[in-house]
Amino acid sequence: MKTCMFTGMFRRERFETAIENAAKIGYDAVEIRYAPDHFPPELTDSEIRARGAHIRALGLEVAEIYGFAGGFSMKSDEECEKQLPLFARLLEVADMLGTDLVKIECGGPNAFLAKPWHFEKSAYYIARLARM
Repeated sequence: MKTCMFTGMFRRERFETAIENAAKIGYDAVEIRYAPDHFPPELTDSEIRARGAHIRALGLEVAEIYGFAGGFSMKSDEECEKQLPLFARLLEVADMLGTDLVKIECGGPNAFLAKPWHFEKSAYYIARLARM
């Protein structure tokens, strides 16, 4: 078994501080919070690879990337379509960091309040993502 730390635990710190803390604490891997205030989507490929090298130099691996793409059940079709290229970029980033796990959000409301169409809409867009 391996242990993993979500870098969002240190989201108010620099990303480098978050992963250095994960290594100091003794985690085996990190789940990256892929958000503008922590791991900006605007990073270049070379900047992403440099962060990946720093993670590996600390003896850690990237378990997954938590991207905030998605939210399909509560968005318009136009907004959902805009999420598709964001997810495609997440796949590229995951590949550069050596992980094949990417987490997205399906949207709300919670299961007690959701209507069948919430699930159907999310399933439709998730199926499209799965074909990427």
